[in-house]
Amino acid sequence: MTRLGRLLGVALATAALDRAHDWHEGPPLTAPRYFHAAAATAEGQVIVFGGWTQSPKGFRDAALHANALEVLDPNGTWRQGPPPPKYQHRSVLHFYTTVLSGSKQPGVIFDRTQVPTSEERISEESSVHEGIFGGSDGGTRAYWFEHIGPIYFDAARGVWDQPEGPVLHQLAKFWTKRVDREDSIPAWQRERGSTATGPDGRFYLTGGKGGRFERGGGDVLDALEMYDPHTDSWKSGAPMAHARWAHASAFGPDGKLYVFGGCACRGGGIEQSNDPEIRLQSAKEAILQRFALPATEVYDPGTNRWQERAPMPHPRQDLTAATGKDGLIYVIGGTPHCAGVSVDTVDVYNPATDRWSEGPPLPRPFGCHASAVTPGGRIWVTGGFSPRGDHPGPQSSVEYLDTAPDSK
Repeated sequence: MTRLGRLLGVALATAALDRAHDWHEGPPLTAPRYFHAAAATAEGQVIVFGGWTQSPKGFRDAALHANALEVLDPNGTWRQGPPPPKYQHRSVLHFYTTVLSGSKQPGVIFDRTQVPTSEERISEESSVHEGIFGGSDGGTRAYWFEHIGPIYFDAARGVWDQPEGPVLHQLAKFWTKRVDREDSIPAWQRERGSTATGPDGRFYLTGGKGGRFERGGGDVLDALEMYDPHTDSWKSGAPMAHARWAHASAFGPDGKLYVFGGCACRGGGIEQSNDPEIRLQSAKEAILQRFALPATEVYDPGTNRWQERAPMPHPRQDLTAATGKDGLIYVIGGTPHCAGVSVDTVDVYNPATDRWSEGPPLPRPFGCHASAVTPGGRIWVTGGFSPRGDHPGPQSSVEYLDTAPDSK
């Protein structure tokens, strides 16, 4: 891009921000929550699901009660949806059964024989409500991803459902083979990842904490996987340059996937050693890991390649990213450190120029919120956790920002 083109792009981005409204207060949630997920439908509904909420037992209880799902209708009214179902899958278990059989050897009546057997079972697992992530399919369905597979809420019918449960092959306690289709389940189990819906209708899942599907684990992932809701199939893509979790992602108007911030901390990190210098160095590395990553990466689905882009001016984790009608990506809120306080920062990224600018700050600092964009370009920010203010802790507040260039 020429210097004139870059200057023109910056000027257009600045003009768009000048025309955009400040944040406005929307109708509050029926209950405060954070670590939840949100999605918007083609009809302009905003759907939130899961997370932690205030309760008599403490605010870190999962929202497993009736208001786990809430829907904001275009008329500006929140209503509670039905509780989520348990996730079902069929599994084929292979094991050996010991039987006693007759023996032809003199003096021996029976011997023990190992006979391979198999058994098919239907299993149910409760839906994960903390560390979930998901988004809209561009129509009426909002998908949320868990350790095993997605569930979705169809706003048009007002019901929960899930894709046809995969048939899994289990040996001992580990999943070892996919029986019906090789692409029927994800290669990775993950939580606290991020997903964005591509122009091809697929969900692009990045990072998170987890491990290989057959083993699990708590590693920080650099993995990219694509889920196609039309064929209920999974496909792996090239890994990111930076393993991360608690990050944000969004597709730009150029059809490419942008990933922002997050954390690379694995928890703990102090090596068990009698050498004080080793322990000190390990402790320093653990502290540095807990700072949010400034890294910005972009993925091109056409070439299956990642590229580094301009780093974030204010690195954060537990943030969200949303693409406005103006073609800019708004990177919203979050915390700069694992043990840090939330901020009201909104950084605005221009994919056309690879430049950052300052956006309108949030009305109050918070992180662990969820964002969704309705078709008209309105960015909705729901809930979150605020460390200070009139009501610190989990939030029920809702803010929105109009990003259409002609918004008034």
